[in-house]
Amino acid sequence: ARLGFKSSSVRARLLAFYDIGSTERVDAGVPQGEFGSSVGIGLRMATGRSFNLRLDLASVLSPAGNQARHDQMLNASMAIAF
Repeated sequence: ARLGFKSSSVRARLLAFYDIGSTERVDAGVPQGEFGSSVGIGLRMATGRSFNLRLDLASVLSPAGNQARHDQMLNASMAIAF
């Protein structure tokens, strides 16, 4: 799902996502793998061709690894081209 706006210099979008993944392990004595999932919201912003910003906030639905149910994760990235 997306919601956004666009002006002459700034473009922005809000989005919702559902993420799933699995792992496989081949080491002896270690569980064979795990399955995890999360749901969240994100923001994408750009100005011209030189600046991009991405923000995602997710909440764990199905825990895997060191994550517990309802743990929250924030991921951010910024790119500036010159």
